[in-house]
Amino acid sequence: MFKGVELIQTNCDGKFIDGKQAQFIAEKNMTVYVAIDERVENIPDWLADWQKTSIRMTVSNDVVFEVYSRCVREGETVILGTYSSQQCRRI
Repeated sequence: MFKGVELIQTNCDGKFIDGKQAQFIAEKNMTVYVAIDERVENIPDWLADWQKTSIRMTVSNDVVFEVYSRCVREGETVILGTYSSQQCRRI
């Protein structure tokens, strides 16, 4: 499903930073996906208007990520926030 898409991946130590981790401006109407480590207990506020999907991703160290999505319009700024957690973040 995600083969050939653009990827923004924050590093694991990003969980110790407050504020935005990344941002971009959508060049066209699109669906944006965020994968969050399933071990995270409190989903961050910035994901409030994202929809949890049924998609789950497993990476090479057997960590499972839950996938959220949001439709954005051309020209919209998308901000990927942060949260405090001992688990790694998102891909």
